[in-house]
Amino acid sequence: MRTNDTDHRLFGEYLHWIAHKELALGAVRAELWARAVVQSAGDEDKARGIYLESRAQSLREEASIAEKFLRLLRQSEDSAVQVHDAVVFYLARPAAGRVESPR
Repeated sequence: MRTNDTDHRLFGEYLHWIAHKELALGAVRAELWARAVVQSAGDEDKARGIYLESRAQSLREEASIAEKFLRLLRQSEDSAVQVHDAVVFYLARPAAGRVESPR
């Protein structure tokens, strides 16, 4: 994504807010939570911080992928079906990795 420094910072803050909201609602990504617990040696407060950073990074990567899909879609109408199928597959994937809140 090409943004100026302020936009980049605000986007990062928004991603951290989303990660925090997901954690508060108990909608965590199981693989990210497991890694955070291991990295924190079981300290739940540290695990939450690690998880929030990991999830914000994951959201940043998801946004980058979505941006690439949009570029592909604009490039060719012929690729629209492929892009649609890829987006549907990608959006369906995270739901299977969600678990209850670790509280």
